[in-house]
Amino acid sequence: MTRIPHSFGLLILAVILFGCGGSLTVTSFLDVERLERTNADGITAQTGTNVESVACPDEVAMEAGNVFECTVTDESGNTAIVTVTQDDDVGNMTWELPEDTLLDIARVEEVISEGIADQLGVVTASVECPDEVLIEAGNDFECTVTDDQGNTDVVAVTQVDDAGNISWELGQ
Repeated sequence: MTRIPHSFGLLILAVILFGCGGSLTVTSFLDVERLERTNADGITAQTGTNVESVACPDEVAMEAGNVFECTVTDESGNTAIVTVTQDDDVGNMTWELPEDTLLDIARVEEVISEGIADQLGVVTASVECPDEVLIEAGNDFECTVTDDQGNTDVVAVTQVDDAGNISWELGQ
């Protein structure tokens, strides 16, 4: 019986894999668990909403420009879809919440400013609220009010419903 050398077997395998000008393509995938943790932390930091979970597709090829969606669930069970875009082919990415899941912060700041002027007769120089707040009934957050003399105070804001309506109270 003739024995084929081990190196000859590897040569045949190489010819099968790479023969006729073909190539072996290895696809890298994103670390989805890391992506989900990063998105949860980022959304909590930006919106103040406590994120319970983020669910992304199981296998996402690592490729610049790739766009996919993840589902975010907060501690109250509310969900939102986040669009994720891969910035490069090494795993850097940006994510974006859809506009209809966020409060209109400019409008919130305007309502507080007008309310302080109407109720207290104080002209506010500015009202600063978090940049992004998810629409969620019962969600609380704080804004900082600065009057025209440079004095600051905190306004406690509560979302009264899922339509983006709020109530607010100036700190004393």
